[in-house]
Amino acid sequence: MTWLGAALVGVVLLSAYPQPVLAAQPECVEAPQPVDNAATNAANSRINALRAQWAAGVYPGPNPFSGTTTTNGKAQTAAKAKEAEINLFVADFDKHPASTGVTVRTGQSLKDEMARMARAGHHDRVSDLQRAYANWEQNVAETLEAKQQEARNLYAVVEAVRARFDEEIAGLEQQIADQRDRTSRTVACASPRVPPRPQAPVAQRPQPGPVDDGAPRIKSLDEQISDCYGHAEAEIDVCLANLVLLHEDPRPCGSSPTGQCAVLVGEVIMGNCANAHQGPDVLLCETLAAEWMKMPGVCEAAQDREACILAVAAKTIDPYAIIDSFQSPAERDRLLSVLATTTGSLTVIAHIEDNRVHDGALILSAYAAATHRNQPLQASYCDRLMGGYGGEYGEEDADINRTVCGQAVQIVNTLLAQESQSEQPLTEERLALEYERLIERLRAGDAPADDLMDWMRAD
Repeated sequence: MTWLGAALVGVVLLSAYPQPVLAAQPECVEAPQPVDNAATNAANSRINALRAQWAAGVYPGPNPFSGTTTTNGKAQTAAKAKEAEINLFVADFDKHPASTGVTVRTGQSLKDEMARMARAGHHDRVSDLQRAYANWEQNVAETLEAKQQEARNLYAVVEAVRARFDEEIAGLEQQIADQRDRTSRTVACASPRVPPRPQAPVAQRPQPGPVDDGAPRIKSLDEQISDCYGHAEAEIDVCLANLVLLHEDPRPCGSSPTGQCAVLVGEVIMGNCANAHQGPDVLLCETLAAEWMKMPGVCEAAQDREACILAVAAKTIDPYAIIDSFQSPAERDRLLSVLATTTGSLTVIAHIEDNRVHDGALILSAYAAATHRNQPLQASYCDRLMGGYGGEYGEEDADINRTVCGQAVQIVNTLLAQESQSEQPLTEERLALEYERLIERLRAGDAPADDLMDWMRAD
């Protein structure tokens, strides 16, 4: 029996009893709305593509600190690398060089010297070293805090990229849910006895899965460097500089066709030094940055350009870092002399043009020349003296220099021999004291000798 037949039977059976008159009710007919299958398929395809990008680490997202775009893979890699750098920094805490208020030393060297001074009973010296260690400890702690802030910023970038990914996926899934809802919608029936049809629930947003082994490969640093040469000539150095800062690796600047890459990087990292530090700590920061880059161009933006270039030259033992950076021959000779006394490099000394400065650098480099080779100096070391200074006392000064050089070689060899038989290492302070004694012995009222010794002491 149909629904209509059953209703008619009921009317006949109940016709003997008075009933209220009911208005005729329309039949509820489902009327599905048209579905846009193409739009649904496109949304699903886009979701799959986005998830594949995420799994491959190439999903693009914002870097809120630089105003540029990065990828989820780069952001996560940078954050994890910074975290590993911090862990290593903490593990080697006492090995880091930092300002003690006077010099740059490591915490371990300060501790070792404190122990030696305490054993020797030099308590005043111990107190000075304790103050120096407190300054060192504060500077290293500030460096650590700066690294931790960098890590927090990098993880904030990771979160910003993830938020964009979640928002884009959620929007596409809402489009699909709207299409599903259209298939279940009906034209409302007039009868109040017909309950409304429930809406289809929105599916929960899935999380990105693990990296697929078959995902697209991320380019190596060498490949990214090669890509930079696909840019216009004026943009190549900018591209290379961006790679240095992004990967925290100075190698991209090594292929710069103009050398401007190091200058661009220097503007950023030297600016960071000036913003993050004060006083002598700025110089320490610039020195460490220069030693990391190993390119004099990075020093163009340094507050102390001269000291910065000297740090590069000392790290690379490259006299051309100085020669190519300064126009004045006198300035070049002076800085090459400083570099020589630091490195003991006879090659550096050979580039000094002025004979008098050359010979003074050779004498003052005796200690570094011996210790860097870990062997005593030969008497032939002083055969490299140039002489020929010119002027009224030129030849007399050259004779004095030959005497001083021979004495310096003997002092250095004697001190090295003593050091090999003693627990007390040869310090620069002790060597300076011996040089002072040599100078005093040679002060016999001769004006040129006095001038020469004062010059050596000043340098």
